[in-house]
Amino acid sequence: MALARLWRAGVTAWMLGTWSVTGWTLSQHPFAEPIVARSHDEARRALDRAVARQASEAWLATEIEAALAADDPLDIELLIGIADARGIALPPQIDAAARAALGEGRGALAAAGDCAACAWDITACTTLTQLGACAVPVEMTPLGDINALRRNGLAWWTGEEVDELEIGLAALGLGATGAILVSGGAGAAVKAGATLTRTARRIGALSPPMTAALIDAARGLVRWDRAPAVLGGAAADELIDATRAARLSAIAGDVGRISRATSGTETLAILRFADTPDDLARLARLSETAGGETRAALRVLGPARAYRLLDRLSAPLLAALGLIGLVAAQIGGLAGGRAARALAPPRRHGDSGLASAARHRR
Repeated sequence: MALARLWRAGVTAWMLGTWSVTGWTLSQHPFAEPIVARSHDEARRALDRAVARQASEAWLATEIEAALAADDPLDIELLIGIADARGIALPPQIDAAARAALGEGRGALAAAGDCAACAWDITACTTLTQLGACAVPVEMTPLGDINALRRNGLAWWTGEEVDELEIGLAALGLGATGAILVSGGAGAAVKAGATLTRTARRIGALSPPMTAALIDAARGLVRWDRAPAVLGGAAADELIDATRAARLSAIAGDVGRISRATSGTETLAILRFADTPDDLARLARLSETAGGETRAALRVLGPARAYRLLDRLSAPLLAALGLIGLVAAQIGGLAGGRAARALAPPRRHGDSGLASAARHRR
């Protein structure tokens, strides 16, 4: 009897202690911030594991065949790069077709001609390697911005359609170049972002929603009604709307962060995963974690899944869920015990189990 009382006292103390800890944990509001950012290393490991699980030989072969059918050299180049980086041997026929589509094995003279055509007109570039080696270095100089302004200035003068987005990005790039020269580096991310966004627009690497958002941000950036006054000697800053310039600079700054974490050419391919300026901010955060593997993670996992891997459930939330489950199990155990006792047949006073069994046998 004493042992039974001790047992009941221990169980009661355990339950009361569990409920007290649960109440205290809930008082700390663990559900107020259920999702927290993983550390850089945690997120990188989670992304690597997820990509390794998905990018099997069979998956890559299927995706390369689809890219070949769609005549998408940028996607073929990425998928071949994923296979090479992970030491995955593709079926020989698919591997040969993919490398042939990328022009591997062509002569140096043909490659030089392709590079010249790419540098002259970036829409003629077929691979990221060409873009990076031949076109992007030219576009990154002030000459690229000046040329864009020249084209659109001529169009404005002759009454033709003006590309306000290209003008805005070129003006932003030139302004950021001046900031770099004056401050010794400040504005480099904005300059890179403005140039790469302008380049992505020309090669069709921006999604339609992202293009619309950028056009909206750039609309009215250049105040053409002030052009005659500026040409007459007024201050050049009168030609630019400062509020819209700040908005476009913030967008370009996120593109610059992506470029700094990956590369200029990788950024051109990554930008097509963005539909809104908020997407650019998420891509910038992802790129600062995944680095050169950003595009591979986006292609293999998809943006939504890749973004989710940057976060995890908070430790307080997990603890609270565990304690709530334990309390629920305790309550269930108590309710089950009471139900069992309520349903059991009543015993007569002084009747023992052995006596009842003996009477049943007789």
